[in-house]
Amino acid sequence: MTAAYVDSMAAGGRIVVACLFQAADEMRRIQRLAYRMRQLQETHPGFGSESKSAWERNPHWQPLREVIEKLLVTYDWGEAFVALNLVLKLSFDQVFMLDYGGRAHARDEEVLHKILRSLYEDWNNGRSQSAPSAESNRRIKSFETETSRLCRL
Repeated sequence: MTAAYVDSMAAGGRIVVACLFQAADEMRRIQRLAYRMRQLQETHPGFGSESKSAWERNPHWQPLREVIEKLLVTYDWGEAFVALNLVLKLSFDQVFMLDYGGRAHARDEEVLHKILRSLYEDWNNGRSQSAPSAESNRRIKSFETETSRLCRL
């Protein structure tokens, strides 16, 4: 949802397409995890039945909820892009895909481990696509600083 929000503010067509691909990747991630959760509910009735209330009320999830809620009301595209792709996704995906994937592997939950590993590989590809944008932003900021300096002369 956050990628779709960032997409809605993008300035150019190529950026919109890239954001749409990211939103589609995130929807695929949600679909894969929801499908696995449903599989587990077949063998473990009640599995995940408290997940929504845990997300809404458990103090461990509240900092992440707050960041996501603030991101969804950030009206500057550059700020939203950096917050999502260079801060939030880097941290969250590292913990969720690698750390939880490692825990799943240690507990012989190979299906979940493979799902998370696959999603990590997708995340890693997306991360490398964000890096040039960050470099471009640095160059733009440098250009703006130099332009300001020259205008004052």
